[in-house]
Amino acid sequence: MCKIQKNDKIENASEELRLHKISIGKAAEKCGISKWEMIEMAKEKNIDWFGYSEDDLKKDLGILR
Repeated sequence: MCKIQKNDKIENASEELRLHKISIGKAAEKCGISKWEMIEMAKEKNIDWFGYSEDDLKKDLGILR
């Protein structure tokens, strides 16, 4: 696969991940890389891939109190 095609796949998968349309595993699969590499890439691109918001944290903390 040429470098441009791979970069396009990575950008497309990253955007889908950012929008929570696909999982980290599916994004990695689409890019042809490991989940760990995809996690590192998501960190570098500052992508919230797990979908746990600050509001979710506040709700959970409220339940624990």
